[in-house]
Amino acid sequence: MSRVRTRLEQYKTEIENKSQYKHGLPGSALDIVNTLLNDFEQDEKENGWIPVSEKLPEDEREYLVTLEKVYGTPEIFMGIASYLKFGNDGYWNEKKYGYLEWDKYSDGHGGTTMYKVIAWKPLPKPYEEG
Repeated sequence: MSRVRTRLEQYKTEIENKSQYKHGLPGSALDIVNTLLNDFEQDEKENGWIPVSEKLPEDEREYLVTLEKVYGTPEIFMGIASYLKFGNDGYWNEKKYGYLEWDKYSDGHGGTTMYKVIAWKPLPKPYEEG
């Protein structure tokens, strides 16, 4: 459990114990905490993944990607891929499989058509001591 979720749960319990308004009033501290908890749960569900059908990266750099196997036995897994722009088109270059193409950008530009990127998100920051 994250520290933010733990802290929000603590605030909720304290507010409920000290308040006669167990269900909260609009704009009350309890209402605010409940709204934040709901938003936090939604963020956890989405987990930061951005479907390529909704948006592509703006920057050329490496991203954590969810790959889908296009042919054969269905398979979904993760990888690290660079998003590269050539003219108006964008391409994914995955470390293991090379250039990945999906229908929108399929122009014979090398790589493999066996896998396609279905979602992406920025890489986390590297661990730092302290």
